[in-house]
Amino acid sequence: GGWWVDQPLAKGTDTDSGELTVGASRTKDLGSPDMAIRTINATITWTDETNPPARRVRRHENQPDAFTLIIESVNRTVTGSGSNPQGGEGRIDLTITFTDEELMVMGGSQNISITVTMDSAGMWVPNIGIGAIGLRDDGNVYDLMIDYDYYQKESPATEEQG
Repeated sequence: GGWWVDQPLAKGTDTDSGELTVGASRTKDLGSPDMAIRTINATITWTDETNPPARRVRRHENQPDAFTLIIESVNRTVTGSGSNPQGGEGRIDLTITFTDEELMVMGGSQNISITVTMDSAGMWVPNIGIGAIGLRDDGNVYDLMIDYDYYQKESPATEEQG
């Protein structure tokens, strides 16, 4: 087995948030030489804008925004995509649990990356009227929440000298 076999499982969290335009991505790296991550749960949430960017006589409704969330490691990648319900919150949940074999292969450097990509931003479309002009929706803000369970490698300096 690996160095983590007799170690207790610890819990960690990380967060990120930002604003992306269509086609743009943002990546957060996770992991260090002193930890072996067993499980990662990443959740991205976003809410599409509810107020049109400009006042119009006609009512407009915002078409859903779509995102993709990817957790990528040396031996495994999971991907999830989704769009928010009309006027509601969008959410994508992903989980990876690494096996003992995968942890052995990865050794001390898991180099895990979590990437958020905005696939599309639905336009503001008029509720009534054919051929009426839609308003652009260029992007959206998102929140990324990462929970992970990991084994911490003890540094030799803290061990008792016997």
